[in-house]
Amino acid sequence: MNNIQNFWTWFQSRCDYIYKNLEIDTDNIAFEITEHLKAVNDDLAFEIPLDFDSDLREFIISADGLIELFDLVSDLVVNAPKLNNWKITAFRPRLHQRNQRIDLDGITMDYHDVFFSYEIGTKGIEIDVYLNNYDGKDNRYVHLYFLLLDSMIGEFDSVKYINATKVHVLKSKKNLHSFPELLSIIDKIKK
Repeated sequence: MNNIQNFWTWFQSRCDYIYKNLEIDTDNIAFEITEHLKAVNDDLAFEIPLDFDSDLREFIISADGLIELFDLVSDLVVNAPKLNNWKITAFRPRLHQRNQRIDLDGITMDYHDVFFSYEIGTKGIEIDVYLNNYDGKDNRYVHLYFLLLDSMIGEFDSVKYINATKVHVLKSKKNLHSFPELLSIIDKIKK
């Protein structure tokens, strides 16, 4: 049995417990899923949103922005068993929200803390990102930026269409685009 099959065998044995107890046993469940997912690949990530509709919980498997893991994420999702009350999703999807606020280790950022300039090259967009309150050293801001990016345009599109990203300290907003404008730029390129 390979690692993907092992993961789904384990998940299938625990999915009812996870479904029913996620809100009350969050840390232990997260640890358990992480442990089994890392047996497939150390760099894989996951999310299970706490809110859900139609009695379906969503289990999102993420490459965590690493294009070299895209095929593995796709294989994981394609090989997922049919599970009652679960929707298995490849890559962090667009959230279709006007704003998203994310907290990480005492830092909070939302779409209005991010500004950018860009150029369209032969391999995709090259983007210069400017972050409010970023000092140029604290990588938590960079991590938050990439989480915000995935929530706005989706993990797949952020990796497929953005070729290069440079992160800078925000000194002035002059001649910069507000972060939500990136969504329409990506959608135009996709067409």
